[in-house]
Amino acid sequence: MKKLGADVLKKIVDEIARMGKSTILECLVRFCDAIKTLYTRDYLSKPTPRDLQRLLRKVEA
Repeated sequence: MKKLGADVLKKIVDEIARMGKSTILECLVRFCDAIKTLYTRDYLSKPTPRDLQRLLRKVEA
């Protein structure tokens, strides 16, 4: 009886884990898309000449 209970529990946990994996992946993709949308313009744009000068001064200091 214990073995049967353990097998059923294992099946349930495996099923939840599989559902969890797809849900986690979907949430991660949505999160990454949101971050990209929010920050692309400010942080992922090409550096301006002013940005480059600031960075060069930082390196030299």
